[in-house]
Amino acid sequence: MSKGSLALYMKRAGAISGPLLSPTRHSDMGTTKTWLIGQTVSFGYKSHNNFGSATHLRFLLRKRGKFKLTKDEEKKIEGMMKELDAHPVVRKLMSLCPTREKRRKKIRLNGVLVNLTPDANGLTIIIDLKTTACDSFDKFLASCIKYGYFRQGKTYSIALRATGLSIKEYWIIGIEKNLPHKVFLVHINEYKEWMTYVERELEFLLYFYNGYGKPNYRRKNIA
Repeated sequence: MSKGSLALYMKRAGAISGPLLSPTRHSDMGTTKTWLIGQTVSFGYKSHNNFGSATHLRFLLRKRGKFKLTKDEEKKIEGMMKELDAHPVVRKLMSLCPTREKRRKKIRLNGVLVNLTPDANGLTIIIDLKTTACDSFDKFLASCIKYGYFRQGKTYSIALRATGLSIKEYWIIGIEKNLPHKVFLVHINEYKEWMTYVERELEFLLYFYNGYGKPNYRRKNIA
């Protein structure tokens, strides 16, 4: 199956009637190929780096960790923490989400095992912290769509509800990496059109992986 045929399926499924004219970046076949080998799946965007990991650890667990950071990066993180800690809505959300960076048992969604480690969660709320180069809310909101954050939110919400929690809200907290370290808050449940899109996209990706992502599916068979 090619990227073009994936886009065609999405159009037939009605997903293209929403805000996007093509599937998000992490729906493309380059990413899906890595899932077809039979690995456990995460339908969120992952980009591990020392700066981002250090920021998460500092904010969520109040630990420094053993990351090799430059003096400039250390200064940035200090400024970011100051702005996050001073934000009243962020403080309120964090008070409602005492569980931080807890790796959950793999959850089976539509027959697919999915990795699940929310940044922070409570009984009804999940929080996802994102560092960003965006300097405005509109730019950050667009990046949330581009990098699959909305789909990650939908996946985590469904999966955590399966564990017995009554998840009703998923908040993305964006913190600008550069001065003035603006804080952006996105409550994904408010964006009904986007959520309809990512729900269909997630349904397809689970269906596709469940049908073709078997360990014995040889790489030579992958287009």
